[in-house]
This record gives sequence, structure tokens and C-alpha cells, in this order.
Amino acid sequence: MTSAHIKGKFYLCIFARFLAIFFLLQISLQSSLAQGISTIEDAEIQQYIRTMLNEVLASENLPADGVNLHLVHDFSINAFVYDGMNVFVNLGLIISAESPEVIYGVLAHECGHIKGVHLVKTSDEIKNSAIVSGSIGLASLALLALGGGGANGGADLAQAGILAAGQVFNRTLLSFTRTQEREADAYALQSLKKLGIGTDGIVELFTKLKKMQSKYVGTIDKYSVTHPLSDERIDFFKQNELQNLRSKSLSELNLRHCLISAKINGFFGVRPNFLSNRNFLQNARCNLYYKIFTQIGKKQWRDALAFATTYKNEYINGKNTNLDSFFYETLGDINFGLKNFNIAAANYNIAYQNYQHEDFLLKHYQSRLMFETNAAHKNITEIKNIIKGFEQILGQTESLAGSRGGRQKAHIIINQLISAYRQLAAIDYAGNQHQISANLYLALYYNKIGKVELSKQIFENEKLKISTQKLTPNQTNTFLLTLMPM
Repeated sequence: MTSAHIKGKFYLCIFARFLAIFFLLQISLQSSLAQGISTIEDAEIQQYIRTMLNEVLASENLPADGVNLHLVHDFSINAFVYDGMNVFVNLGLIISAESPEVIYGVLAHECGHIKGVHLVKTSDEIKNSAIVSGSIGLASLALLALGGGGANGGADLAQAGILAAGQVFNRTLLSFTRTQEREADAYALQSLKKLGIGTDGIVELFTKLKKMQSKYVGTIDKYSVTHPLSDERIDFFKQNELQNLRSKSLSELNLRHCLISAKINGFFGVRPNFLSNRNFLQNARCNLYYKIFTQIGKKQWRDALAFATTYKNEYINGKNTNLDSFFYETLGDINFGLKNFNIAAANYNIAYQNYQHEDFLLKHYQSRLMFETNAAHKNITEIKNIIKGFEQILGQTESLAGSRGGRQKAHIIINQLISAYRQLAAIDYAGNQHQISANLYLALYYNKIGKVELSKQIFENEKLKISTQKLTPNQTNTFLLTLMPM
């Protein structure tokens, strides 16, 4: 075994820990941007927010496919835009909101920043300061920490010094950004009227922020902050309230908001404070969902399965709804945690058939591979089908290589392919070719994470092996050799 292969084995062991997080937990964390913002990937939460974001964008004739949505693992009440076409929404905003109307109001405000091209107008210096402080966003004073965010709990205000973030600019620049905030509020009102969404939600949010402001800040010089103060913004939306009575039905979104609030609170073990929305505890269905994810967050898989079985019997209607899809993904995660890989694969497949989300398919193939890995008699045909499935997803994912999420997913798939080809090499008569495939995928992985010299070394070793053993490369290896780094 070469030193390159030994290093490869070491790095794959490290990467296996990440895979455990990705496949065992419904919510997986990843780092985002150079500033260290921590985001989450979760199909259910993403789809819920994305549904509303797309409606708001359409109301302002903005292209939905040009705007990226990121969920931030932060329990402060905030949302912001970055670099023009990226919308960030904090988990704290979602779980503090009493209804989807709040989320609509926030997204409408943030799309107002996009519509007003505010970040294009500002200099790079202002932009960089803004992303660090969160100052070009919804929350007045770059506000405000929801206490107890995360499993470890915390004080009502995690860090009083966060309020100083609103003072990063001099007064001339502050005046400029306050103007932007007022413009964004005006755009928000316009969007809400078009969508038939009332202003009660946005008024509720600013009332909560005002509560926090009065508790921790006291009297504030309005010229020393980047955002209009909550009183001013509450008055603005209240003055327009009678013109903007709700006409849109939110019954389905209300249920989804309730379930997602339960999910986030349960999984992360959020400790409530006076800004928290705990209405989901009063709803039998949402309370049960909360119990499922509380157990998943603790990796208590058997207890999670017991609650999930009750939930399925009482609430899953089998009509191929999105709610069914996300539940079956959860059921797959629980069974994966219990190492019931075949049952997990079946549940992920149901989720995918209901809602064509690529991650469900990826988890489906991962579960099938884990089943074959642990089987006494491995099925060559099944492993080849799994490899084919992984390679098809990789081909689609490569088009997303420019995004962090796309690169990360590609790394996961490549590592699964390494494992699958090694399984195949151990049992198939054409084992040499399969082992070469595994090593070439390992080289491709190193190339993608920037270890170009190590990648070249492995590529050259495998090319030499094919030559000295006088092998005719199979179709996979012929293709992989064309990807050799120059």
C-alpha cells in the first residue's frame, strides 16, 4: 500500500464522521462564507421558507432562480441579504414567529433590499462590515439574541455587546443605511398588499424587538444605529394596516409553521424565553412532532421510532403530500440510526417518490450500500446498481460545483463511490478494475479539496498499474482517467 493510499484511508475515516452527521441527523450543519456563518441543510425547513420567498419575489417581478436561500444556525431574531442575491434567515426568527405572516413580512423586507439594489449601491467596505455585523437586515440594532439558543441553553441575551454592531459606521453612512431600511419597509408593504398578507405579523415582530430593546438597551440615540427604531417601524405598518387586511388563506402554511417550529425546538433543545413562540406545544400533532425530534436530537432512536410510529398512525394520510415526504425522510433517518438500513432505504424511496428532492435519493442509495456492506452475502448486481445511482447524482451535482453546498454534496457522493467500488473489488472477478476505480475516485476527491499533488500521485500510480498489468480500462476508468489533474 502506498503512502498516498494510507493517507487516503486516514482522511476517509475523518470524512466518515461527517457522513454520520449527514445521514443520521435530519438537520446537518455546514460552515458558510468566510465570515464563519453556520448554516443548516434541511429539506423541510428550506421548502417551507422557499415557498414564501418565491411568492414574494414573483410579486416584485424578481427571478426566483437567481436568489439563493440560506438557513442560519443562529437563534437571534434576524434575516439579511448579502452580495445582492443571497437571503439569510436565522432559525431564531422562525421559532419566535407566531405565524407565517411574520416570515412573509421579513422576506418582503429583505427582497426590498434586493429590489432597491442596496448592496450594489454600497461600497465594498460597507458591504464587508454589514455582513460581519448583520447590519443590513431586518432586525433593528442588528438585534437580538433569542436566549437559550442551542442545546446548551444560555442567558436571555447571549451577549449584550451585540448591540454595538449597529454602531460600526459613522453618522453619514448610518443615515444612508437608515434610508435603505425605510425603502425596504416600503417595498415590503407593497409586496404584502399584492399577496393579500396582513401587516399584523410584521407589527408583531417589531413589537417583540421593541420589548427586547427596552429590556436591555433603554434610551438610544436614534442617530447611532443603522436601522429605524422599532416604534417608527411599528407606526409605519400600523398606519397601513386597514389598507392591507389579509385575504390569502394560510391554513396549510400555519400547520407547516407549527411543525417546523416544533422540529427546530426539539432537535436543538432550545430553551424558551419571553420572546419564544411555544404554541406548537398546544397542538397535539405538533407536540408529537416535537417529541420525535427531541429524541432524534439526543440520538435516542428507539424512543424516536415509538413516537414516529404513533405519528404515522394518527396523521400520515398517504396522499403523497410534502408533509408525508418529510415525515418519511425522518422515518428513514431514525431507521438509519437504528441500523435498519433496508427499512431506511424503503422510507427514503417513499419520500423521494412523493417529492423529488435529491438528498432523499442520496440517502436512499447510502442506506442500500450500508445494507450490502453489512450483508453476509453481498449482491454484486445490487452494488453495481447503487454505483450507477451515485454516479447519476454526481453528474447532476457537478453542475452545482460553484456553490459550497454542491461541492460538499459532491465530496459525499465521491466517498460513497470509493466505498462501493472497494466492496465490489472484494467480491467481483474483475476486482482489479474496481479497485482502480476506487482509487481514481479517491484521487478525484483530493483534487476537489485542493490536494492536487496527492491527487496527481494517485492518478499516476493507477495509470501505471493499468500499463504494467496490461489492463484495458473499463468504461468508468477510461472516463476517470480523463479527469487527471494537469
